[in-house]
Amino acid sequence: MPEKKLRIDSEKRELPIHIHPGFPIGIVTSRFSPDSYDFVSWHWHEEIQYNVVLRGSFCFRVAGNEYNVEEGDGLFINTENIHMAEATTPDSEYLFVYFHPSLLSDRKDSYLYKTYISSLLADESSGSLPLRKINDGDRKVLDGVLQLQSIYDRGEQGYELDILSRLILLWKHTLSCAEEKGMASGSSDALANERLKKIFSYISLHYGDSVTLEDLSGVVGLSRSECSRFFKFYTGQNLFRYLIRYRVNKSVELLISTDKSIAEIAYEVGFNSQSYYTKCFTALKKKTPNSVRGEFRNREAAARYMEMMDVHAGVVL
Repeated sequence: MPEKKLRIDSEKRELPIHIHPGFPIGIVTSRFSPDSYDFVSWHWHEEIQYNVVLRGSFCFRVAGNEYNVEEGDGLFINTENIHMAEATTPDSEYLFVYFHPSLLSDRKDSYLYKTYISSLLADESSGSLPLRKINDGDRKVLDGVLQLQSIYDRGEQGYELDILSRLILLWKHTLSCAEEKGMASGSSDALANERLKKIFSYISLHYGDSVTLEDLSGVVGLSRSECSRFFKFYTGQNLFRYLIRYRVNKSVELLISTDKSIAEIAYEVGFNSQSYYTKCFTALKKKTPNSVRGEFRNREAAARYMEMMDVHAGVVL
């Protein structure tokens, strides 16, 4: 199935929609199903993100760290860490809350920012933190995220102030978790994180062209063999398998939203033949391009689908 569509810039930076302009927080339940999407591709954002699995299970990857997260558990992802998520059981869903650090304090020279915020944002040993409901400290964080959703859903007068007060308490619990876990958490390699961003950005800009290993290794200043090993180690994926998957998923958007021929779409997303495109597509999606197009032949259904994939703020997706 298609990947979840995000608002992404050329550097693979997500541009999340917030509850209100000037109030940089989003509270979203993301539902994965055979009729929508089954994974979120690699991206990053300036916002801090909390994830709580409400149903099913997920595999999250955060630059070199892999987490299999079951129902009731969660994951904290620190600012600017590139990550992805994939459902590992059918009809899974998770709640995620993301907010910009400026919501806690918009002055980097302030006492609060220097004392309680910057230390965790800059802590490479806390690029990501698994949250397990069986641990008392973790459960305080998980409960805090769920409370934010409850406040938002009720929408009572002045709920934004309630969200802000709960968010500060959530951050306090997060600091305690990070201190307790220390190096046992998901460490973040700043150089590796930047290299991954560059590779993903290059692919998103040039996937329709003939992308070579030499091109990608040059972007990050590594030899071709080192570039391949680097990508495999930090993502768990073969570099060119990722490129093929990226091209196939881009083609799904064209199959659904245009009347272009299969051959035209194949060449537009970077395949050098229709037959090879169809082979790769079928291997990944377990369906042919024509069968996927047939499922969305009803233009009204396709329009609803594309609209749903574009929404990304404080709502169920």
